[in-house]
Amino acid sequence: MEEMEGGSAEKGHVTVVYPAYPNGAQERELLRTLDVVRDLYNHLLAECITDVMEGGRFPTPREMNKGITVMRGQDEELRSVAVFTLRDAPLRVHAAMTRFAKLSARSGELRLPRFKSESRYRSLAIDPRGVRFDGRRMLHRPKGGKVVTARIVRRRSGRWYVHITFEADKRYRSEIDLSEPAQPEAFDLGLCDIITDSKGEKIEAPDFYAECENEIARLQRQIESMEDGPKRRKKQRRLSALHERIRRRRDGYLDGVANRMVSGHSAVILEDLRLRRMMERDDCPAPRRKLFTEAALGILVRKVEAKAERACIPLVKVDPAYTTRTCSCCGLVGEKMPLTRRVFSCPRCGLEMDRDHNAALNILGSGMGTLRGSAEPSG
Repeated sequence: MEEMEGGSAEKGHVTVVYPAYPNGAQERELLRTLDVVRDLYNHLLAECITDVMEGGRFPTPREMNKGITVMRGQDEELRSVAVFTLRDAPLRVHAAMTRFAKLSARSGELRLPRFKSESRYRSLAIDPRGVRFDGRRMLHRPKGGKVVTARIVRRRSGRWYVHITFEADKRYRSEIDLSEPAQPEAFDLGLCDIITDSKGEKIEAPDFYAECENEIARLQRQIESMEDGPKRRKKQRRLSALHERIRRRRDGYLDGVANRMVSGHSAVILEDLRLRRMMERDDCPAPRRKLFTEAALGILVRKVEAKAERACIPLVKVDPAYTTRTCSCCGLVGEKMPLTRRVFSCPRCGLEMDRDHNAALNILGSGMGTLRGSAEPSG
């Protein structure tokens, strides 16, 4: 079970992902429904593209729904699918056309969405009014949360999941400890140790990919040497299952780290890192880019942002410039430190400290200044 968070100031939206285990007949019906809705999506997309190519505008979801009503009267397959599920296709087509219209306006050349193949259309919308919890299973969900949306998703590995979005009070999360006396805390994000706080405590970065790397490489070699057929598709499903396992383990690990960062603190202070820019730099070697991918710092930051918002805890991002090379004791800015040098030494006051711990203290000092500034009355 996974969880994704976000929402407004009073109420928040929480999407909980439940594994689903359809039997053979149910899976065949789900796959058939996916094919029907995918064909409808491609049909509507083709009509929109034709309208745009002829110099017109693409229709709104409401206009497309009127066309679906006419089509259902003539097509038995469309009549076999719930209207709510069919009406998801116009929304997705309109969103795709709107997105590519903006891309076209920015680039100055016409760009159009692609049609969806079987492997690229993997979810069905469900009417949230039909979602029921019968009480026979233990399911983690917000207490008293109202179901807002529901969707059935088939991942590349062939496994099925149900994504249910609830509207719930922002403080429903029981694993975020708000009972202890809270103090602001700052964290330095890294590749070897994923976080280091201002007390010097560290959490090691996971390396779930390394545990499956040899098997992934072996499967990729086998797939490349095989012709298309049932055996090759079986290997592809196995490869997708391995990647999904890595993703789920990493996501669960980062969820725990994010809870640790938010629990018991009155504010969370982080560096405002430009992770994509750091990865795309010419002096960033391939092994280091791999570490960036495995550490998934961007995912961790998004989780912390969502959990801090839900717990009504301010999150402050500070300029990362010079946090590693500035002495947290006397403030002297030293020379640039190579990554291999793990201990910070100050030539002026003699401070010797782990470089990440020193950076976390500098982040804390900078963030506390921001917090004090925002707390002062204006005028």
